[in-house]
Amino acid sequence: MHCYLKSEKSLWTVGYYTPEGRWEPESDFNSQEKAAERVHWLNGGGNNSIIARLDDMEKEIARIGKTATKAANEASCLANGIQPD
Repeated sequence: MHCYLKSEKSLWTVGYYTPEGRWEPESDFNSQEKAAERVHWLNGGGNNSIIARLDDMEKEIARIGKTATKAANEASCLANGIQPD
């Protein structure tokens, strides 16, 4: 099982302990949050909440963009005396 520890003042190291008790580092991070996210993923947690939230935001931005494009097209039609669909 992976875990993280504060290895320096501003450094968090992700790794695991061997059955013999030896620390095996895997990666380093400048924040505890990023280290915790990596541990979560390495321990089978799948997508972390930040990635899931970014995916949701990307979908919402795409939806808003489509709505804005449709509204702009309808406004253009109306401005030219054409009834939009």
